[in-house]
Amino acid sequence: MTVHVAIAADDAIFRYSGNLLRSILAHASQPVKFHVFVDFEYERAEKVLNAAIPDADIEFYYLDASVFKDLPNRTHLSPMTYARLIMPERIEADRFLYFDTDMIAQADIAELVDIDLQDNLMAAVFNGGGLNSGLLLFDRESWIAEGLTEKSLKYAQEHRPDFGDQAAIEAAVGDRFLILEEDWNLVLDPVWTGKERLAEKRTSRAKVIHYCTGFKPWNLGRLAMPRHLQALWDSHGKPLKLPMNFRYEFKMAGWAIYMYARNFITGR
Repeated sequence: MTVHVAIAADDAIFRYSGNLLRSILAHASQPVKFHVFVDFEYERAEKVLNAAIPDADIEFYYLDASVFKDLPNRTHLSPMTYARLIMPERIEADRFLYFDTDMIAQADIAELVDIDLQDNLMAAVFNGGGLNSGLLLFDRESWIAEGLTEKSLKYAQEHRPDFGDQAAIEAAVGDRFLILEEDWNLVLDPVWTGKERLAEKRTSRAKVIHYCTGFKPWNLGRLAMPRHLQALWDSHGKPLKLPMNFRYEFKMAGWAIYMYARNFITGR
């Protein structure tokens, strides 16, 4: 059985995507095929990724992200966050897993693809009372049969929620989610996450680590992270050999500095 995994990235975040892919392969018991959605001309990026992970089975898809430009989004996020909503219409696999690129797998993900969805349309982790769309199990036939791409995009356009894609998916799918254990998407943030959650004793048990919000292990945010979380990311390699997007890097650095200052002032 081949496990199908999808990611989406713009030219700013793509250079950091290799670590996720390597971590998935490091624990894989079954063949894995990666479906990589990008919004830029990807010939060079494809060569670099294939050279960095030569044994990986990777298929690229070009997606014009301008189709999402009028949809709501948070300032530190890319319009490509909406790409996951159209993936079932492009990927020819009965089931596939979507991953955000700021994640690291610590377990074999094949068991998740085989899970019994019962009468549900998809599976995901809920935290803080709502869906976290960083990891999603799609059942392609169900998604298309229910018209969920159209429903979710329509919801985002009409209601303009703060957490655009997450709220849109949650509204479209309704209560037909299979809720996964938190270990499949352990969300971490050095400012808002409690010390117990960041501790190695807790993170080592997680099947997937999610370096959520603007604090990433490749930017200034790593300085606020425990060393074991820095080391975990670094253990899966360096950024791909592609040009750095300085506009993105400066924006994220500014965001991190703002959050540090806010944390200091509020005492959180």
